[in-house]
This record gives sequence, structure tokens and C-alpha cells, in this order.
Amino acid sequence: MSILKRPINYVDLEEELEESFKADFKYQLENDAKLRAIEQKVPTYEHFRQMVNGAHLKPLERKDTDELTKVSWNLLMKKNPNANQLSLIKNSIISMTNKEFNSYIVSKSFEEFYKEWKKLDDIENKINFLQLSRDLLPEVFQVEIPINILMEFLHTCLHALTIMENQRLTLIFVIDILTSIATCNRFRLTINFLTTHDKIVCRQLFDKILIQGQDKSIETSRIIELAKKFEVML
Repeated sequence: MSILKRPINYVDLEEELEESFKADFKYQLENDAKLRAIEQKVPTYEHFRQMVNGAHLKPLERKDTDELTKVSWNLLMKKNPNANQLSLIKNSIISMTNKEFNSYIVSKSFEEFYKEWKKLDDIENKINFLQLSRDLLPEVFQVEIPINILMEFLHTCLHALTIMENQRLTLIFVIDILTSIATCNRFRLTINFLTTHDKIVCRQLFDKILIQGQDKSIETSRIIELAKKFEVML
């Protein structure tokens, strides 16, 4: 039978549409959470990650808390069939309340900073980490910013602009990060020692920034001036 003549399964279509709406809604919630985290200048990447992961959670309303106060936590004694589940919830609440965050804090020490950087395993984590630490970069690299680390940062920015979904937010992050990098001590000296391949990567990065900036209404003059600091003429 031709695919065009097959009967439409409206149940499957409805389920697919519902899943699509859920995915879009989740994406928007997480994106809003990222913006809030940046505006609030959260102190660590772990705080940032938890804000994003908890974007779908809603604060308890008064009626919800009133119901919780009526719950007896000694549920096992009452042989409640949901005792184990509710006990786990209770333990989770206690754990979240008393837990000392075992997370890394963006350090001003070059060694600690770079150690945390090397732990990150994907582009989104890396770009978020750089965004959170951008104001500290001049202090981290107060002696100089080594070429190999600069190129790791530039490759991360280039890949982020290529693969991350929210291009406008990523573009803003990348511009902020590059602006901060350009203020690091002996930055111009580092730029002078870039290889031909390194310079090609710089060019590719700023070409992409310029193209996406025009699409996202980012001020072109700002991009051009920033590119000049990396010795890229647009």
C-alpha cells in the first residue's frame, strides 16, 4: 500500500505533537534559567547547572505546604504502601537542606582554574564555565595567557557557535568571553606568536561571529573592534 493511502494514526500524531510541545517548553525554561543565572552572577558553575536542571520545578504554594505539615513522617509505623517512596522524598529534602555543595568554585589561581577547566567534558559546559569566570580571567592569567590555552578557548567558542541551539545567547556569551580574554596580561604578545593555523581559527571564529551578529542584531562595530584585538581584519 502506498504511504499516501495509509490511514492516519491520529493517536500517534497527538502523542508526537505533545512530546514536541514538552521538548520546546523544557528548552525555553532552561534557556530562561541560564539568563537568570547570568543576571544573578551565581558564584559557581555547580549553582548554574542546578538552576538550569531545576528550571522545570515550581515553588510550593501555601496550600501545598499546609498539606505537607499534616504528613506524618513515621509512615513505616502505619504500614503505608507509599512509605518507602515518601521516606526517600523526606531523605532527599534533608539531604538538599544540609548538603555542602561539593562543587568547584571558579578560582583565581591559574592551576586550580585550569584543573577545573580540564574536567569539563562537553562544549556547553565549557562555554558556560568561561562565561561564569569571564570577569576573573585577567586575574587567572595575570602573568600571561599561554597560546595553547588561548586556542582551547577559541576552539570552544567556535564549536559553541556551531552546535549550541540558542545561537543568540551563545553569541553574547562568546563576545563577553573574548572581550575579557583580550584584557589579560601580555595578550597582544600571545597573539603575535600565533601560528598560521591558529590565525585561521581566529579568522573562522570572527567570521562566524560577524555573520551571526548581523542575523541577531548585534552591533557590527563592536565585533569589528573586538576582532582587531585578535589581529583579525573584518
